[in-house]
Amino acid sequence: LDQAGIVTKDIYYLLQAIIAIDRNDLTAAQSTLTQISSRSPFYTDAQRLDFIIRTRMIGEVESKRINQLYGELEDRKVLHDSPALSAAFFNTIASLYKKSGDAIGGALVAVNFGYYVEQSTYSYDKWKSERRYDYSFDNKYPFMEGSAIRKFEGHFLKGNKLTNFEELILSRLDVSPADFAHDLMGNYYLTVGKPQEALKEFKSVKNPSDFWQSNVRPEIVSSSIKEWMDVDFSTISDKMHLAYSDLVGKPFTIQQLEKYRDNKIKLVELMLQLEKLGSKNSNNAADYNYMLGNIWYNISVEGWFLNDLYYVGNNHRNPLKGYNWDDKPIEAKYRQVIDRAGNYFTMAIKARGNKETKAKATFALAKANRCFTNDHQRQLELCGAHSEYFDRLSVDYSETQYYQEVLRECSWFVAR
Repeated sequence: LDQAGIVTKDIYYLLQAIIAIDRNDLTAAQSTLTQISSRSPFYTDAQRLDFIIRTRMIGEVESKRINQLYGELEDRKVLHDSPALSAAFFNTIASLYKKSGDAIGGALVAVNFGYYVEQSTYSYDKWKSERRYDYSFDNKYPFMEGSAIRKFEGHFLKGNKLTNFEELILSRLDVSPADFAHDLMGNYYLTVGKPQEALKEFKSVKNPSDFWQSNVRPEIVSSSIKEWMDVDFSTISDKMHLAYSDLVGKPFTIQQLEKYRDNKIKLVELMLQLEKLGSKNSNNAADYNYMLGNIWYNISVEGWFLNDLYYVGNNHRNPLKGYNWDDKPIEAKYRQVIDRAGNYFTMAIKARGNKETKAKATFALAKANRCFTNDHQRQLELCGAHSEYFDRLSVDYSETQYYQEVLRECSWFVAR
């Protein structure tokens, strides 16, 4: 630039600005671009780079500033005609939402770029309405974290008039954003053991059919000795639900029962009713606590009904168990749900009731305390409380009919 013989300096000003951006000296980069005249063949590049710099200058989620830049992107063809620039804007803003703790907002704002977008097929109007594919919107459990949901609500459901940018982002959800947040928060509260708070959230969902169906699968209060996830649960369960059809409802026929989405209001109300009945210590208190323990176990990541709590089906539970490198919820750890099931199984053993139910609860405690190898295969092994509950089943309940069923069906129990 200092050489007098250089005729076209503008390309070097662009390079100098890019170097300054790389060093995060955004003010210097912006100042350098002012050297490029509006008559320069590189002026379009300078305008686009200046827009990128001003986007980078936003250090946190500032609704007004973000919307101002979005309005500029909308209005100026020279800007939104560039897929690279448009993607840079949305993905830079997405990173701000994510950095703030709003994983939901960050995922909604992010857009596709790279081999997903070809210049020949690029249409800004169509492209801006589509978020980047993110498996989290299919599985949803990565968002099931109280602080993340509250951040999303604070950014997009604050009660004030939404900006044009925020309206665009929320339009990328195919359900009501408020309902989406209430359903997620309800599941979060369930995971951390707050059913009353969960019920309040579920009752706030205005379009429940977008999330759940009309009934609760009565089989959810039953248990099984074998846990074959590729067969219908009703074919291997202990049929406890049939003895209490007046309470849990009668079984209904539907294809792919494991994919049925239980009505969460009715499910939590059933859980609270079982809690109340079990606490009265009636002659059937053991049954009520056992059934409530089964619900908690069945909706855990080890259970057949995990889609109620974690949204995914039996074939997609592995990331929740720590089989791979997928992100896991910070607060909503899966283990506490299984431990809660164990608490109710313990109460079932201590409560008034018949020995058959207490035998079932003892075996269920062995399942809830299973041990696994620490390698990537995560294979089942006998150890600790798992074996201890097997031993207790032999000592205390060897005369029960259920004990004979365990002898026939559980190879781990026989081989211990």
